[in-house]
Amino acid sequence: YGGLVKDVIIEPQGHEKMSDILNKFIEPYLGTANNIDQHKSLLMMGAIAWNASLLSSDEQEEMIGSATSEMLANAPAEIQEDIQSIIKELIDRKNKYFGSIKRFIVDYTVRDTGRDYHLSVVSSLIDSEEDEN
Repeated sequence: YGGLVKDVIIEPQGHEKMSDILNKFIEPYLGTANNIDQHKSLLMMGAIAWNASLLSSDEQEEMIGSATSEMLANAPAEIQEDIQSIIKELIDRKNKYFGSIKRFIVDYTVRDTGRDYHLSVVSSLIDSEEDEN
């Protein structure tokens, strides 16, 4: 992310945990994930959309295109287009409901606890001229 990343943080003081935010972000799509692999795929699309939403329009298109072609190299073009469409819906959701949160998702892990899926997220602040207090 070039010069945009300021500090890698796990839980910045005074901010909601990024894992909770990401779970809320993908919540409307959870009904489509019936197992941990589908849940991981949904989280991957969510993380791509989240990070892309913090970029310029041109950078968004480039990120979405390269991410989907890497993830779905052997999938038919129709499937790649469907995934890109979902990612764009997620970007709109991010901008509408989570627009004030300017943190990149650097990494995440999800594990099956037997009762649910536990998500851990590492995020970073965007280096900006604005004071985010």
